[in-house]
Amino acid sequence: MDIRFLPHNAHLATGAAEFAARDPHLRRLAGQPLVYNSPLLERLPGREGIFTITGGRQIGKTTLLKQWMARLLHQATSRHRYSSSPAN
Repeated sequence: MDIRFLPHNAHLATGAAEFAARDPHLRRLAGQPLVYNSPLLERLPGREGIFTITGGRQIGKTTLLKQWMARLLHQATSRHRYSSSPAN
């Protein structure tokens, strides 16, 4: 991975708990009395590829993806599985 992208990929250097604690969306979500887990979390693919998530503004697209990332990290999925191959 190009080192210019490292600040935007902190999840590669930290564990699931630290990723969730550092992320403002997930921190705010954890502070809510009720947390909605979208059924889409169960339908997100477990394979590599490029996928599109669309929807209106402020409906939770980014938070959904961050919940998915935290889940994958918590399940001990390789942190580099979904990143591009190292630069030559």
